[in-house]
Amino acid sequence: MYKKKLVLILFAAVSSVALLAQTAERAIGIRFGSGGEVSYQHPLGAANRIEFDLGLSPQSFGINGIYHWVNDLSDWTDGMSWYYGPGATVGFSNSTTLYPTSKLTLGIVGQVGLEYKFEFPLQLSIDYRPTFYLLRPNWVGLGSYGDVCLSARYRF
Repeated sequence: MYKKKLVLILFAAVSSVALLAQTAERAIGIRFGSGGEVSYQHPLGAANRIEFDLGLSPQSFGINGIYHWVNDLSDWTDGMSWYYGPGATVGFSNSTTLYPTSKLTLGIVGQVGLEYKFEFPLQLSIDYRPTFYLLRPNWVGLGSYGDVCLSARYRF
């Protein structure tokens, strides 16, 4: 009796995951702004997702994690949506002063953007991501920074 229930529960769980994987879209691509970032979006349900961005430059690298609430704008045009959400950033920066050092950067971010999903697996977006730094090299105290970026991602 227990084996039948276990098999039924496992079948339901695997079926649910398989169905979610077919309907949910992940995306990977590049986010362009004052620097470049490799970007990955993973769905967390019908209208939510998480985005991870890895930024690299000769003097620094960092990773951002942002939770998005996604709102459909298909009343205007099919494939259009807007998103917003909070997140965090962490990274390291090499100082270019007389005595080179590596320092931790840490901050809180927000993001708001507009995206368009084509019928083929391409997604384009424009967004604004203000960042409030709690720790940043060569800064005395707290600081903030924001950037408008364009993104191109492949949906799969």
